[in-house]
Amino acid sequence: MSIKQYYATKDNTIANTYKPYSATQRVSDLNFGQTQNLEIYSLYGTVTASVADNEKSRTVVQFDTAQILADRNSAEIPASGSISFFLKLYNFPHTSTTPTSFTVVVSPLSRSWDEGNGKSFNDLTNKIGSNWNTASSDPEITWTTPGGDTRTTPIFEDSFTDGTSDLSLDVTSYVESIITDSIDDHGLLIQLTSSQEAASQSYYKKGFYSKQFGDQNKRPMLEARWNNSLQDDSSNFFLSSSRLSSTDNLNTIYLYNQIRGNLVNIPSVGTGEILVSLYSGSSTAPSGAKLSMPLGGDVQTLGDTNITGTYVSTGIYSTSFSFTSSSLENVFAVWHSGSTEYHTSSVIEPTARSFTNQHRTNKYYLSITNLKEEYLQNQISRFRLFVRDPSLTPALYTVATTVLKPTIIEKAYYKIYRHRDNFEIISYGTGSSNEEYTRLSFDSKGNYFDLDFSSFAENETYTIRFMFLEDGQYREQPQKFQFKVVT
Repeated sequence: MSIKQYYATKDNTIANTYKPYSATQRVSDLNFGQTQNLEIYSLYGTVTASVADNEKSRTVVQFDTAQILADRNSAEIPASGSISFFLKLYNFPHTSTTPTSFTVVVSPLSRSWDEGNGKSFNDLTNKIGSNWNTASSDPEITWTTPGGDTRTTPIFEDSFTDGTSDLSLDVTSYVESIITDSIDDHGLLIQLTSSQEAASQSYYKKGFYSKQFGDQNKRPMLEARWNNSLQDDSSNFFLSSSRLSSTDNLNTIYLYNQIRGNLVNIPSVGTGEILVSLYSGSSTAPSGAKLSMPLGGDVQTLGDTNITGTYVSTGIYSTSFSFTSSSLENVFAVWHSGSTEYHTSSVIEPTARSFTNQHRTNKYYLSITNLKEEYLQNQISRFRLFVRDPSLTPALYTVATTVLKPTIIEKAYYKIYRHRDNFEIISYGTGSSNEEYTRLSFDSKGNYFDLDFSSFAENETYTIRFMFLEDGQYREQPQKFQFKVVT
């Protein structure tokens, strides 16, 4: 899996708005911690024409960063530098005026606070918990600065053109400051910019769903994203071409050291380097001497017969290299350390890259070969996507005597949305670096991805869609696949 969602553990709206029918009393000492929505705004001229009398509302929210640290320590999420964290707040629709052309500022809080138990913005009696003036009521601890105490760094901003959009903001440096640098975590303060809060114009109510809202998928969350896709070229192995760069001519292959169904490190290799040598041979077994390799990738010296492989994750090793021996129809990769051989691959068949004089938009047949009707909320499953290019129609004899080979899509992505209202649970993670968090892996059996169902509400039906990047264009495929999550 390459996405994990952490929902808010507490949140609250703190405001200094004037009480109804009062030009002197504010709600600065009231708590709204159990309301179903969060609010930020700044109102000008409701009492006087002085910006000092502006009415302001801000939001505080906190997540279980201790659980994020635990997940990193247990290798459920990757190390710093290989992962991004996004703060996601979903728009709460309302009938009041919404702001336009405004900026939301997100700052780490420097003081702990209590969520409180105020259940309504109309309750003018509840003073238990945090509010505009105090971080907690029992014992009473006031903010040094009314409206919340914050650290000076890191600060994040997101600009909006209208008040109906969701918030999705990269806050990786904040999370890493907590789990890597051990800075005390007290959550985040979300507000308009200081200039907008002090402006002689109103920025009306911007609402977000709170952790109290019944639909868990719309609650505030930190979404961890990383690209852990593996592109195994063992069955997608190409000869070098003068039409490609040296990087694009590299083939990457993997060793999966799976013992009794579990991936484990090779004891004598651990997380260190491993060697790979290529041999020619028949269609069933290698023979002869090690092949001399061209310079590039993990081949350090021209003519070297050993390629340096590296550790990827528990029990998985990889290496990348180009291949120029067009006269060889079959090659084998032998993984070893010196004289100790660990594994000999299945036959690898180098293929010359095809060339066409016409541009064609591919249409594919898609199926998830192992799709089930139902999945448990506490399980993780691997989905196998079989792709067939209908233009490569096999002969009847081929269909009857052999298993069809899949068409491998080098850059394929998935998204998942809730069937009843099309609400996206996981969006297409296209882009570069860590942003390719929904990119599919591929190996000799075709494309695949792993899915953690803990982020999916039970007794709901979900739909999977796929998007392929070809010829520089993203094309969403028409096929849809459904499943249900149950307890």
